[in-house]
Amino acid sequence: MKPRDLKTIHDLIVTDYKITRISAAVYRHEFHPETTSTLYEFEANKTPLLNEGERYNIGFTTDRSGKNIVDTSAIAATSLTKCGCQLRGG
Repeated sequence: MKPRDLKTIHDLIVTDYKITRISAAVYRHEFHPETTSTLYEFEANKTPLLNEGERYNIGFTTDRSGKNIVDTSAIAATSLTKCGCQLRGG
């Protein structure tokens, strides 16, 4: 069950995906949707969780400072364009 304050965006195309080291084991991941300049971010290890140009459904919250923080458990790929595949719901 999703938290009440979790907002969702469907079919977001990831652009400008960057990973920046914060500490020894923590990295900030940030990206913009293809159609807006809104910044979304989350903290994780160095391994990329998203692919540039791919489509995702994401869940996020907005913190008090206005940052859009992605819930990594609420990320779902909606297409695999690099291989020419299309995921289908089942």
